Amino acid sequence: DISSVRQTLQSLEIELQSQLSMKASLEATLAETEGRYCMQLAQLQTRITNIELQLSQMRSDMEQNNHEYTTLLDIKARLEQEIGKYRSLLEAQDSKVPGGDQKPADQTNKGASHGSQDSHSSQRSHGSSKDQHQTAQPKK
Repeated sequence: DISSVRQTLQSLEIELQSQLSMKASLEATLAETEGRYCMQLAQLQTRITNIELQLSQMRSDMEQNNHEYTTLLDIKARLEQEIGKYRSLLEAQDSKVPGGDQKPADQTNKGASHGSQDSHSSQRSHGSSKDQHQTAQPKK
């Protein structure tokens, strides 16, 4: 009887040692797996942080580009408006010049750009239609 109890005890101790060894092996594997996953998680967090920074920079760049675009559109609109005013002033000036319709086309274009500066500056400085008429005529 005692020998069978000793054999049972011995086999149970062997089984216990086997189970403890398996437990230690599984705990080591678990620790290794946790370490790998923590490292991968840290790498993913770093990637996410970098992508968020890039996204933030891109948004900032887009806002700056949008602001510059809006500014340029505003400048363009004001320039187009100013060009329109100059054209109407030139057309009004051409209609006041006697014989203005009799100029050849290429002289009209050359004279118009030069004459627009002269007539426009005289309008600002003198303001009278008599002075404007005199400055619009070709100079010798």
